[in-house]
Amino acid sequence: EPARGGTGKGENDLSALSKQYSSRDLPGHTKLKYRQLGQDTKEEVTGKDFKRDLDEKERSSKRHRTEVKRSRAVQELPRETLDQDEPFDSSSDDSSSDEDDTSELLAELARIKRERANDRQKLVSTFVFIAEKTFLVKTVSRRSITELSNKAI
Repeated sequence: EPARGGTGKGENDLSALSKQYSSRDLPGHTKLKYRQLGQDTKEEVTGKDFKRDLDEKERSSKRHRTEVKRSRAVQELPRETLDQDEPFDSSSDDSSSDEDDTSELLAELARIKRERANDRQKLVSTFVFIAEKTFLVKTVSRRSITELSNKAI
């Protein structure tokens, strides 16, 4: 007689056999979070005038920007206008120092150009050397292969 299941004690419900269960089978997220005070609850939002708040913020921002512009303008004023008691003496020293600065900058530019030209020349000579070496190696290897093949025949 063949084996038959489901007739014995507790064999109808297979889940009753095991007392273990997965944590994924447990109920989760069963409680809702509610807004606290200061998190824009309904009571706080109903009495607010958003347009008025926005207008006030825009006005204060505009005032702040104009104050910043004024402070920058005061900082950028030349020294002569700030100190009227001692006038600023603008002599020819400025023009000579400008000429000295210009000559120094031109000398520095010429030095940089020379260095770059030398670097380019080194790079070109290195490339030519590598190309010649590669050509020689290829030529020698072709010759040795043909010589070896001729000797083998």
